[in-house]
Amino acid sequence: MTALIVTALIWVGLHIGLAGTRLRDPVARRLGDQGFRALFSVLSLAAIFVLARSYAAAPYRGLWVAPDWLRWLLVLAMLP
Repeated sequence: MTALIVTALIWVGLHIGLAGTRLRDPVARRLGDQGFRALFSVLSLAAIFVLARSYAAAPYRGLWVAPDWLRWLLVLAMLP
């Protein structure tokens, strides 16, 4: 669960901290526009990959389990 939270913060930080601030301009100037886009894309895809793996590895913590009878009540409620 910690890896999931850390990776999500990295992904958000990458988008807000790098793409959404003035930090983007010097990096884009140094790498060129295409270079910046390539680097940003690679970093974003890597973060999404790690985020997906962290999500898959995170334990399930159910907050509430519906009783069995509620399932049939919902089915009846959806009938026309």
